[in-house]
Amino acid sequence: MHRLCCLLLPLFLLSCAGNGRGTLTAAEGRLIDSPGPTLAIVTWDPAAKTGAPVLRQVARRAAPLLRADRGKLDRLMRATLKASGGVGLAAPQVGLPLRIILVELQDPAKTVITCLDPVLEMKSPARVDGYEGCLSIPGKGGKVLRHESIQVRCLSPDGRVKIYESSGFEARIFQHELDHLDGVLYTDQLSGDLMPIEEMRRRRAAEKAAEEGREEIELPYQ
Repeated sequence: MHRLCCLLLPLFLLSCAGNGRGTLTAAEGRLIDSPGPTLAIVTWDPAAKTGAPVLRQVARRAAPLLRADRGKLDRLMRATLKASGGVGLAAPQVGLPLRIILVELQDPAKTVITCLDPVLEMKSPARVDGYEGCLSIPGKGGKVLRHESIQVRCLSPDGRVKIYESSGFEARIFQHELDHLDGVLYTDQLSGDLMPIEEMRRRRAAEKAAEEGREEIELPYQ
């Protein structure tokens, strides 16, 4: 049995690397080579519990990707995020089970960063409720309890180690996107009801009116 495993392993490695694209499958390679300016965002129906299976998978490491493929995917995901009007995007949302996320930082420039193989290294004991939506669950929203502040370590597309310390709404974006890499959707951890996005906005506006002096951020999709 041991000898058989030893024989099968090289065959498996050859099948993965046979397209010259590292760990990418042929279908994934075709997706990254897409001629379009953007990628299609895949969706999930939380009521029917059906949709794109990739949204329920644990994504695999992105570091083994070839540098050229990292660059292609980065450009495609950035264009897709910009076209969507969202503030975050994970590779599984465009059909790729890879540990890659994009986050729009909440600085004045709204800088978009790309994180490969991100790891949540620190999370505050304090947690806060906040409204969220998702590009992969269009037209819906709800409240989720998240850590108020976090620290994330990751790789940039060019392979440099990056550390981001984040709090507030920005930390919420990070946590939402990190969940996507483990097949978790925000609807799995609602602290209230899932509702139409219009109703969520109405409730949020009512809360804002009731809490004088508290700054609220208009919710884009994540």
